[in-house]
Amino acid sequence: MTKTRLWIFTAIFIILYLLFWHYYVKPFDFDNILFAVIHIFSFIVTLFLFGFVSGLLVALIPYKIKGYKNRLGYAIPISISFMTILFAFAFYTAGSHSYSRNNVLRLEMHLSAFGVESDNAPFINAAIDFKNDSSRCDKSFYNPANKASVYSLSKEEMAKLLELLKNADLGELKNDYSVDKTDQARSQTIIYTENQTYVINDYGFAGEGVLQDLYKIVYK
Repeated sequence: MTKTRLWIFTAIFIILYLLFWHYYVKPFDFDNILFAVIHIFSFIVTLFLFGFVSGLLVALIPYKIKGYKNRLGYAIPISISFMTILFAFAFYTAGSHSYSRNNVLRLEMHLSAFGVESDNAPFINAAIDFKNDSSRCDKSFYNPANKASVYSLSKEEMAKLLELLKNADLGELKNDYSVDKTDQARSQTIIYTENQTYVINDYGFAGEGVLQDLYKIVYK
């Protein structure tokens, strides 16, 4: 096989690896295009560094191809391809454990922004069942002049919530979040997975990480 074909195969392996990472491990944040480009570039540089170093060592092995530089021209793309497959396998194995841990069944959210300066802010009680693909969000107000209502999440919103929860490190979430200001409303998020239930209390919508993304989708 020629060196050109080896590099073509290497490029294909890298593209497949990036697609695998985006769809199986953790999606690239294309809402922030600069961050996504930097993320992808760092992956490629990492693969090339590992592949280049291992290629230098592999080229030292005596083989039918004569000359160290000539062997190096074959060893580097082969090593990069091998590292790409190795990384993908490692993340696939880790991802399988992560999926089992984050096999999310249901989500309950009791959200309130009511405070000293938010008389017209709604209370949202959301019950989201991923297993049965259903959702119900009850909206009510402290001010009786505002009418209560009920809404459901779209399929796209349900899919986005599930994707966020599956990819989140739920064990890193705190049980309680709060802000320094007084008279802040208490919200509660309950995440039911196959193996564990996570209860997070949040005073003033101060929750970090995936919580803020959940709030943006559910709280309307």
